[in-house]
Amino acid sequence: MYDVKYCMMIYCSAFRSKKAKVEADKESTDRTTAATRIQASYRMWKCKKVYQQLIKYKEKKDLQMIYFSQQVSILDCTFATTCTQ
Repeated sequence: MYDVKYCMMIYCSAFRSKKAKVEADKESTDRTTAATRIQASYRMWKCKKVYQQLIKYKEKKDLQMIYFSQQVSILDCTFATTCTQ
């Protein structure tokens, strides 16, 4: 039937083929993992940037509210003094 040398050659060929497939799958998985990490990092950076912009807008809004309150109190004082005279 088959001699030992032929069977060993078939077995070694199958083993090398399986090993190559595993390496290819690992490389594919590594690339997929790398792409996923890059995308996640980009999304995190983008969200952080938007959040920082929102914080700046909120600070600006709060400052405008303070200025508005000060102007109202000044106008109220001037109105009160003009009305009492």
